[in-house]
Amino acid sequence: MHAISVARRVMERTPHTMLVGEGATQFARDQGFKQQSLLTPEAEKVWRDWLKTRGLSPRSQLVRTASRGRPVARSTMTRSAC
Repeated sequence: MHAISVARRVMERTPHTMLVGEGATQFARDQGFKQQSLLTPEAEKVWRDWLKTRGLSPRSQLVRTASRGRPVARSTMTRSAC
């Protein structure tokens, strides 16, 4: 699923401006989007190299949600614009 396509569907078919977490994933699946990795091999290499330089592992980038205790991915390289 491509995030921008899902975001557009949220805006078109719900009263919400954004969905997050498991609810967003479930919404996307319910709308017929297939989950896929958008990470290119080159981007994955950059990410893994970045982790190595900081003594981290991909597993250390998982955090636990306070309410459910399940691991969720945390992006360490994301920027947002307003």
